[in-house]
Amino acid sequence: MIRYLLRDEHFGGTLFDRKRLNHTFVSEEDIISQRLTINDEKVEQFKHISVSLKETSTHLLYAPIRLYFELTRACNLRCKTCFNSSAKPLSDEMSTADVMRTIEGIASDSVLDIRFSGGELTQRVDWTSILARSLELGLGTSVNTSGVYESQKTIYDLTSLGLDQVTISIDGSREFHDYIRGKGTFNRALDTLAQLHSANVPLRVDTVLTKGSATDMPKILDAVAPFIEEINFFYMRFSGRALGIKSQAMSYEELHLFDQTLERYKTQYPAVRILHGSRVMLDNSIAPEISTKRKLRMGGPDGFTRLNLLPNGDVWPGGYAPHIAPEFFLGNIKKENYTILPLWRDNPQLEQFRKYSLIIQEKCSSCPEKSIRCPGASVEMELYRDHSEDKHNPYCIY
Repeated sequence: MIRYLLRDEHFGGTLFDRKRLNHTFVSEEDIISQRLTINDEKVEQFKHISVSLKETSTHLLYAPIRLYFELTRACNLRCKTCFNSSAKPLSDEMSTADVMRTIEGIASDSVLDIRFSGGELTQRVDWTSILARSLELGLGTSVNTSGVYESQKTIYDLTSLGLDQVTISIDGSREFHDYIRGKGTFNRALDTLAQLHSANVPLRVDTVLTKGSATDMPKILDAVAPFIEEINFFYMRFSGRALGIKSQAMSYEELHLFDQTLERYKTQYPAVRILHGSRVMLDNSIAPEISTKRKLRMGGPDGFTRLNLLPNGDVWPGGYAPHIAPEFFLGNIKKENYTILPLWRDNPQLEQFRKYSLIIQEKCSSCPEKSIRCPGASVEMELYRDHSEDKHNPYCIY
């Protein structure tokens, strides 16, 4: 596997690291002079993805860096924090042939990375062949999964595919995790982590931040640190079944206190990248300094560095938009002949979404809390504020 991918852009290129599943933007001068670095490492060998930039906007990336692909809504769990109420498959989920054509189209579009999720993606009978095809096409390929399976063969398949990363959800100590995800799921998920770790699978844990998981943070870290390379604490969004436990949502002040507390724990786990404070969101946005330096439109990450694809082929700016702001439906990839480039470049709903994102970014940039107690704009939570009855975003002080 070639670790680094370099895709042409108007300003130079997008350099993507398949081991860390992150990116940086480099100039033409950096490429010509071979001064490429990412994650403090010098890049000497990479796969160059050459594209035609003639008909593309100079203020947008050539294509999304990542596509989130919900393979199915089928799920063997009924988690209380599930934002899309996964349970049964959608009535119009794509066939194996359609999914394969979609992945091939995404690769042809020079998207660099796919994160497969669900529901529980392993509930699809064809999931291994889908992931194998993604890897065969050279796409960065990772999965989000519960780690709770009916068969040991699922764990074997996850170890044998050669995935770039497997992310398993751990949402608290045994007691709280089982309250959120079902009795016995903590032990089963932890056992899956241990087995995958022993097979050298790159592992990450995602934790939905609630009052319960925040309290359990030290126990979570103790339990998972022996197995993982990375953990991300991210706050709960209000859609799907998560609407039923809004009382578990943390306040603005509680989130800031959690971030301060977690900083003190980082030195205890030097081998684990501990992400919080919307770090993932910030790293995948087009921040003001990047916007100025690379002459790109500011915003994101939704609609600026990534898009989301539902099991029936529907395309959205982000994962929460279908459940919060239905006016931002972009189209269906099957009707687009299995390419997302026309939607990325010319779709009027995506243009409106980007304008909305810019307004939010500019509004937040003048806030005295930004970069002090608040990491910055969360577009999906501002959409929630606009669409909810109480017009309230609990993660914003204003």
